[in-house]
Amino acid sequence: MRLITSLLLSARERRIIRHSPCNAGPRKEELQVVLPVDSRQLRNVKEELLQLTKKETADIQLWQKVGRTEEQNNSLLTVMAQRGQKRRAEETEEQRNRGLSHVAQRGQERRAEETEEQRNSRLSDMTQSGQERRVEENRRTKE
Repeated sequence: MRLITSLLLSARERRIIRHSPCNAGPRKEELQVVLPVDSRQLRNVKEELLQLTKKETADIQLWQKVGRTEEQNNSLLTVMAQRGQKRRAEETEEQRNRGLSHVAQRGQERRAEETEEQRNSRLSDMTQSGQERRVEENRRTKE
């Protein structure tokens, strides 16, 4: 068995080691902690510590999210929208055109890859939505 001074370990590491099955001796607050010599046991303790750290971090993030008020959420959304507007304002005409060109090109590629059945389905959906729109417009004009 190897002895390592507990001053080198964090409080969480000391707690995990103290309650670890490989350290089932008397529980006294000592300045030294007995660590397992077996590298497999040591690796298991390290993995357990890492899992606890990840879980604790996730819990903290969740509680921060839950703790936000609607006003804080709206404030965050406003900031995000302002950043998007600023980014779009800084965009040059050339950059905007390049982006639109990429969108159009992706649409053409997607349509080139679609099967005849998919194309017919897409066109049928477009026709149906057009008919529904005209029916709604006619209903509104009659009122």
